[in-house]
Amino acid sequence: DAPSSLWLPLVFHTIAVTLLCMVGVALLGLGIWTTTNQNQEIFGLKHAGVSFFGVAGALGILGIALGGILVLVAILGYFSTVRDDCGIFWKVVYTLVALLLVLPMVALAVLNLLLATKSEPGSMGKSFHEAWQNSVQDPDYIGKVCQIEHDYQCRGFYDMTCVGCSLRQNCTAPQLQECPQCNRTVEPSITDGCWNKVLDESAEFYYGMGISATVISFLLCVDLIAIGSAWVWWFFV
Repeated sequence: DAPSSLWLPLVFHTIAVTLLCMVGVALLGLGIWTTTNQNQEIFGLKHAGVSFFGVAGALGILGIALGGILVLVAILGYFSTVRDDCGIFWKVVYTLVALLLVLPMVALAVLNLLLATKSEPGSMGKSFHEAWQNSVQDPDYIGKVCQIEHDYQCRGFYDMTCVGCSLRQNCTAPQLQECPQCNRTVEPSITDGCWNKVLDESAEFYYGMGISATVISFLLCVDLIAIGSAWVWWFFV
């Protein structure tokens, strides 16, 4: 029989996959919440070309996908505790899937924490800014921009962009590219930009996703070490 030291990594593995399952369910819940919540409207703007933020920027959809994958990985993890030929097969499958999942989880953690702390790289803000300008100029998207401004009580993309542009005839040429002309009265006192407003009101969600992804990444890495040590004992000792 295996010594007690062998059971320690197996116990940790069981705890780890249980936590992975719980976090996966949490990510599913967060993802479903955010895809039905208006906080994600800014991801639906008109991105030029094939943009990462236009395609995968809907972090709620990404959360649903990763949450579902985590639940499946946890199930594979439970199967991998079986100590027979079938268990060896599931150990190989679990290890490969876990290795493939680590990098996306690290990327998800970094992206969400950057958004939560408003420390996102300039390229990210630039991508959304270009999408905002494209949407302001497109009749099919201007309704979305106006709805964002109404929901968040903001004006333009960045702060102070649309000062003095409550009426079209008072706007400068650059302001016409930034400030949508909506079918409603614009309050001149609103000077906050929508980018910071969206980030501020979504910070709790981004922190939740970022912390969850960080915990998952750590659990996967440590669990791979634990199950690897068990493999060494079973095959070589």
